[in-house]
Amino acid sequence: MRTLVILLTLLSSLSSIAKDFSLIPYRQGDKWGYCDKNEKIIIKPKFERSYWFADNGLARVKIKEKYGYIDKSGEIKIEAKFESADDFSFSGALVHLNGTKYCINKEGELEVTDATNSFGCSGLEFAADEESICSNCCEAFEINGEYGIVCKKIDYIENEFKTTAYDSIPAQYDTVYSTIGFSNEFMPLIAYKGNKAGMVDSKNNIVYDFEFDSIRIISYNTFLLKSSTNWTLRDTSNTLYQNITEYKSYIFYSGYYFPVKVKGKWGVLNSKGEEIIPFQFEDILLPSRHIIQREFTIKMNGKWGYISDKGNISPIYDFLEPFNGYQFTLVSKESKEGYIGRDGKEYFEK
Repeated sequence: MRTLVILLTLLSSLSSIAKDFSLIPYRQGDKWGYCDKNEKIIIKPKFERSYWFADNGLARVKIKEKYGYIDKSGEIKIEAKFESADDFSFSGALVHLNGTKYCINKEGELEVTDATNSFGCSGLEFAADEESICSNCCEAFEINGEYGIVCKKIDYIENEFKTTAYDSIPAQYDTVYSTIGFSNEFMPLIAYKGNKAGMVDSKNNIVYDFEFDSIRIISYNTFLLKSSTNWTLRDTSNTLYQNITEYKSYIFYSGYYFPVKVKGKWGVLNSKGEEIIPFQFEDILLPSRHIIQREFTIKMNGKWGYISDKGNISPIYDFLEPFNGYQFTLVSKESKEGYIGRDGKEYFEK
């Protein structure tokens, strides 16, 4: 039986790691310490590796192949004894000791855990049910191996939630994909018949006939349609861009900018099919999903750089991590790591 997929985009204002940027991990040769934004040394480089301070005032460092935590004076607050460790996220961090996973607090107290990251050690819990997610929801249903969709409106009336269906599509498709957007309204339904993709609206009117190998949603009314090896960018009535061989995008990526590959080179389009960054790069990386500004990590002539609305960094690095909304990011240059700022300033020495 084919599987049902419901895509739901939820934005969160919380970051998995709360960083303190007042001190910058600084490398001198093979030793790491900390400096301020003017490159004044605050904690002498003496560690095998140093990482960002968390908002609880502790930073992860590496000493003799083990990890521990220091405070802003450089004093070791939690002994470097862990085989691996993450930065603190709010109140906890994930560490490994003698092959066992623990959550650790700033006092160094350990608790066995099955968490997969430090956020799972934070002690924060989140719960959400259908009513709290949206007031207008669409969900699929299955009858005898075929799928349809029903949209429901949830109202709070006389001290209770009451649900009424307002749109439905009969069970007639092999697979259906629905998306709830920021406004929680029904969007066109991607469906499959006989291994071909098409799209219908909430009244089951055909938007795109069932003749495509795949369909992907770029924005509320912009879609990528694949025939054979190429993708075409379209809205509901016009062809916007053709002959795309690869693309990178998040569902509802902020600003609707997305890298695409045409004739062997990468560039960036917007949801109108306009070229925002010319097609001249070997690769382009997107930032994290929650980033609202336009920024891209680009590769040219084997080196990595950065393009954004706030300034560019020439492609001179062996690798450059996406800034992901932060003021600093990690790079690799001449086989050694270090940090740079958005202005291109390097916080490391040979």
